[in-house]
Amino acid sequence: MAHSSTIHLRSVLIFYTVMGLGAALWIYAAHLPVTLIGTAGLLEAYFLGIGLFVISLALSAKFQWAKKLESLFAEVLTPISWPIIFLLALSSSVSEELLFRGAVQNQFGL
Repeated sequence: MAHSSTIHLRSVLIFYTVMGLGAALWIYAAHLPVTLIGTAGLLEAYFLGIGLFVISLALSAKFQWAKKLESLFAEVLTPISWPIIFLLALSSSVSEELLFRGAVQNQFGL
């Protein structure tokens, strides 16, 4: 099981690295403007995140489907250490933001 998890983890990290590099290449080739750090909407995003967390807690306490989803996530994520979870979250967030906010939205004006 550990070997299988290592292979899947490596595949996921390779996927997000390729996605991020592809997005960076797209941004560079198209000469798209990129703002690396912005604070517009930061407070709203913070409260939205907290609100979604509270709603998910309430749903998992009340509905069977939410309890089942929470159990499934726990089953998948429990064997993974916190540093690995952080690495996965960081790599996915950076590469997805580069692709969707940096390249796609700037290229197509969405």
